[in-house]
Amino acid sequence: MSLIRAVIRRTYLDKLYPIHALSKRQLNGIKKLTGSVKGYLGKHQILAWLLRTLLTVAIAVVIWALIHWYNDYARIGTRAEAYFAQVGVEMKRRTNLIPNLVVAARKYAFHEEEIFKHVSDAREMFVRAKNVKQRMEAAEKLDAALSKLLALVERYPDLKATESIQDLIKELSNTENRIAEQKAKYNEVARTYNQLLSTFPTNILGRIYGFGQRKPYIGAESDLLKAPEVDFEWKEDSTDE
Repeated sequence: MSLIRAVIRRTYLDKLYPIHALSKRQLNGIKKLTGSVKGYLGKHQILAWLLRTLLTVAIAVVIWALIHWYNDYARIGTRAEAYFAQVGVEMKRRTNLIPNLVVAARKYAFHEEEIFKHVSDAREMFVRAKNVKQRMEAAEKLDAALSKLLALVERYPDLKATESIQDLIKELSNTENRIAEQKAKYNEVARTYNQLLSTFPTNILGRIYGFGQRKPYIGAESDLLKAPEVDFEWKEDSTDE
């Protein structure tokens, strides 16, 4: 107790108990205790500083991750929409080529009116489509109709040999290649987007951010935007016999 009283005297009651009144042993005890307290506080101050630093870094990392994943969703989703829209642009370009192809084919195969009507109706349905679902359904019918029209062209050598038809078919083929390219780009971006929605913790964050809707793939068995198969080797249909 004498040591504690000595500390109190040294710290607070120096005027009442002058330092020269303490013994040498008490002074050494005060110095030792003071050094121990300073060392303890110094160690714990460093520990507290380390804890504050680690906590600050952890919070910064979490905030950065949240912002980074949100930006990933926004960036990848925007790219997917852009590629999907580009598929629509190329399909519209293909649709614009169809009337010229029909006009040229009618000059040589005017009696194939049923095929021309089928193509015209499918094209009209595609043009009038008001949403993605309707456009995809119309694209399926237009693909089938276009395939029949190209097969019809192949049935008439004189028609196929005309320069206008050759130019139209070439442009149509180039358009189909661009459609396929945009589909591949879209599917790759859609795969990345859907992976974010399927893996932890981005699957939870995606729903919190409002990105919970998966992107559909183009090219699966249910794909309605696939390019029509153009077979230039005509095979007689058994129903015509």
